[in-house]
Amino acid sequence: MIFGKGVATASAGGAVLVLAACGGGGAARDDPGRGGVAPMPTAATAAESGQSLETIGKGYWVFQRKCSECHVAKLPADPHQAGWHATVAGMSWNAGLMKSEETALLAYIGAVKP
Repeated sequence: MIFGKGVATASAGGAVLVLAACGGGGAARDDPGRGGVAPMPTAATAAESGQSLETIGKGYWVFQRKCSECHVAKLPADPHQAGWHATVAGMSWNAGLMKSEETALLAYIGAVKP
């Protein structure tokens, strides 16, 4: 098996199998409500949210890397909904997140879903 930038290839009986990471494309990749890539934090996002870019950047990393280990990482429709923080706390515990990672994750979600 050979791995390259987001691509793995394998040969099986003369046939070549190519697997591309993050396949799909189109609107689903840009729409986290449909399981696509979440918006990257920017200085403008940080300023609007009142959070530091470093904090929401860490939250973005946690969202992209840790949340998707167990399920499709989707931004909540309403992160201010009653019970949402308790849900994140439970999933954070299951994922083995440090408290600082959970805090950054909540800051990221709040920044991109005000």
